Amino acid sequence: EFIEEYIIDCWSFDFFIPSSNLLLEVDGDYFHSNPLSYPNGPVTKTQKINYYRDKKKNTFCDINNLILIRFWERDILNSEESIKCTLKELCRLDISAL
Repeated sequence: EFIEEYIIDCWSFDFFIPSSNLLLEVDGDYFHSNPLSYPNGPVTKTQKINYYRDKKKNTFCDINNLILIRFWERDILNSEESIKCTLKELCRLDISAL
């Protein structure tokens, strides 16, 4: 079970898995400037905005002890089974103890 577009404070997260207390983000390779495609960092205005927003969102999660997992578009498209396995393993963990 998951909730799409889950909002905490002023932040919207792509997915929330309540049973594991996991927040998930799916980052598009272009819009979030995947380092494999953009080794020198964001290039366009949109990429720069998203890059700094992502950093702020990560900091918000760190400060509030929220578990945020990010997946790249490339990994989802090319390694779907690996992503599924990772999610299953994460959901089995007792992350409240982390």
